[in-house]
Amino acid sequence: RFNFKLDKLLSIREYEELEAKLKYAKELQKKLDLENMNINMQKSILQSTLDNYSKTKKGELINNNEIIFQENYINNLINMIKTNENKKRNMSKNLNKLKEELTEAMKKRKIITQLRDKKYEKYKDDIKKEDIKLLDEIANKLNLFTK
Repeated sequence: RFNFKLDKLLSIREYEELEAKLKYAKELQKKLDLENMNINMQKSILQSTLDNYSKTKKGELINNNEIIFQENYINNLINMIKTNENKKRNMSKNLNKLKEELTEAMKKRKIITQLRDKKYEKYKDDIKKEDIKLLDEIANKLNLFTK
């Protein structure tokens, strides 16, 4: 029976890798959410502008209050987009750090996995050698009885 002495260490490395993947995925999802928010706000700006000006007919008086409200709404959305862009830049730095941590965790796990695989291959070779040796001994004993 194959017994790898570093199984607990391998389990720890696998857990660390999983944790690093989850942290990276969470941060990446936050960044994607901000990007989607920005896209939706940009669409909202465009739609609001189109709606406001398409309902105005040629020669019709424009309500100043509506224009001011529209302008404030658009300015607020633009400011929110800029804020989200700054957050995304900060998240990119953090994502790079988390990606490095994930890469390091994957390397550590892979080293232990490769070591286990090599030990298992050696174990299989040793078992095969023992089997061959045992079969040779049986064949030699049979040859002694048949002579």
